[in-house]
Amino acid sequence: MSDRLIFETYSNIDGYKSGANLWQGDSDRVNLYLKNACVSLISLAEKNPECDTALCTNIDVPDRFLKLLKEKDIRVIKIPYDDYLFPEGMRWSLTFYKFRVMEYLAENTEYDRYLMLDTDTYCGFNFGSMWDNAELGMLMCLNTAPIDSDNSKKALEESKKLYPDLEQGTRFYWAGGELAAKREDFVFLSRECRKIYEDMRKMNVETSLGDEFVWYVFDKKYPGRIIPGNAYWDHYWTYDSYYHITTFYYYDRKPLWHMPVEKSRGMLKLFDYYEKHRRFPNQRRLWHMLHLIQPDGRWYVTAVAKEDLKEFIKKMIRK
Repeated sequence: MSDRLIFETYSNIDGYKSGANLWQGDSDRVNLYLKNACVSLISLAEKNPECDTALCTNIDVPDRFLKLLKEKDIRVIKIPYDDYLFPEGMRWSLTFYKFRVMEYLAENTEYDRYLMLDTDTYCGFNFGSMWDNAELGMLMCLNTAPIDSDNSKKALEESKKLYPDLEQGTRFYWAGGELAAKREDFVFLSRECRKIYEDMRKMNVETSLGDEFVWYVFDKKYPGRIIPGNAYWDHYWTYDSYYHITTFYYYDRKPLWHMPVEKSRGMLKLFDYYEKHRRFPNQRRLWHMLHLIQPDGRWYVTAVAKEDLKEFIKKMIRK
């Protein structure tokens, strides 16, 4: 047994909406997320064989996916979603399942280091020094959006409803898709998340930001405990209307690539490829499949057509 655990969470409750950045036709969301989880966890297990890997979920995972995970000794830990519940109408409500998972792992496992990731994350390389840096604090992804961005403003407004006297300080905004921590910090964070959740329920405060609201509040209560982990992961946005990537998958290589849009495109292609060949494609082909080095031709035409249509409508209105 390793002293390090990499885990991802997936929850499903009938009637609840799960996730975002999905194409309209993605009706079978359970299979979509499990395909993403398989690609993500297998890539993590292959690049970091010294670590234990696990999928934590409240559902019975179909044999098709269990087989692939077991081939790489990836555990499936079933944890009921019986706490940290919000109404189904609250946006991102299912993201609070990760706090249920964190609490379970803090109470029932004894790893020295923990890494929590979203299922739409691909691991390109070994983590290297990331685990050592977790000794300095809890690593999370610092959102580089301005502090007067919409999400930062929402976090400030909603946090004041919960804790009116909370000292805001420098208003950093933390993205909640990644967390690396030593056990002491992991346990402490889990307990504090429990307190924040209970206060939210007591004060009848809901959030439009999901789990990221909790990270925001924790950071204001305990400034300096969370430190930037951006040296180890990056977010790649491959929308037709918003295309933003970096070259950190190649130059000054970062091991973890968070691919929110590719959960219903490239990650599914990788799943089909792996299921057939029991390996991932070569590096350059993989980059193409994830739209890292060349946008899909149909994608570009669609984007241009959308912009042309918008301009045409504006001209017609002005006339």
